[in-house]
Amino acid sequence: MVTEKEIKSKSFRPLDTNKVSYRVTPQSMGRFSENQNELWKKLRNYLEDYKEENNLSWFETAGEVEERCKHSWDGFKKYLSNRKGLSRAMLYKFCIGMELSLEESKELFAMSREGGLSDDNMGDYIFLCAIRDGDDIDSFISQYEEYTGKKISKRNRSE
Repeated sequence: MVTEKEIKSKSFRPLDTNKVSYRVTPQSMGRFSENQNELWKKLRNYLEDYKEENNLSWFETAGEVEERCKHSWDGFKKYLSNRKGLSRAMLYKFCIGMELSLEESKELFAMSREGGLSDDNMGDYIFLCAIRDGDDIDSFISQYEEYTGKKISKRNRSE
């Protein structure tokens, strides 16, 4: 669990709250697409492995993954079918909820559109501490929201 003392002792890059667009070359776009496809394949493989290891149906897998990661299954389906870009927060929650190792997590983030993990990014630092300390998903979400001021918990649809 990351502590307030750890957070205050570090210097972080400002969180970018602006949506920016960049011009890219066709070659850069090709690499981006390849990385995204590899990332989606990896995520699908983790889900397939979880399903098989636990002898679950896809319906049961969906419910368990949604609960473990505190992210809607509909959101996962959109990511996996390439209809929605994969957010960094979703990747944080997936890695912690599915109990991936630091190495496995780093591999997924390296393929993401925002790039690898960095301890000068507050969100990444909180995530790295959570992985290091074996925090559960609820503790991670609570710390992330407290220190970054960004809400990443799953919406309660009954509200």
